[in-house]
Amino acid sequence: AMSHLRIRGRLIGAFSLLIALLGLISGAIYWEVLVMREAVKAGERASFRREVIERTLGTLVDRQNMVRGFLLTNDASFEKLIANLNVQLEGHLKSLEETTVSEDERVLVVKFRPMIEKVWIEARDLMAESANPETRLQAQSKALTRGRLTESRVVLADLKKLADATTEASHLERDGAITLLSQLMIGGR
Repeated sequence: AMSHLRIRGRLIGAFSLLIALLGLISGAIYWEVLVMREAVKAGERASFRREVIERTLGTLVDRQNMVRGFLLTNDASFEKLIANLNVQLEGHLKSLEETTVSEDERVLVVKFRPMIEKVWIEARDLMAESANPETRLQAQSKALTRGRLTESRVVLADLKKLADATTEASHLERDGAITLLSQLMIGGR
């Protein structure tokens, strides 16, 4: 009877150890799934930011071209197109501001808004000058040096690099979680 109790005690001990081990493995699997899910979300956010950055640059270039078109032709239809692009641009800026995650990105986005406002003020002033026949040629010659996107392009390129780095980091984290998950699953069998 005594040996039965010892065997039973050992079985209970071994079974308890097995349950504890399975609990640990399950907890580790659950944790890695959470890590993986967060990594995927971070990657998706970075990918979205990259799209917004590209759309922002595209909209800025389109607006610059429309302003130049207006300066060359003085055709008022360009003004409506420019107004629409300004609305789009504001939407892009809001998206950039709302999806910023790191302090480095925030600094760039905060610097970016006044930068493109300055570009717009210069463009608007040129358009006003161009509308006046007496200052039209002057406005056209200034178009080469005013309302330029040089600084804006640098900031957008830096923002894109940060988004790419976030994407890369999220892929590495996701892949690490997947590797660990498969090891846990194989070890847990």
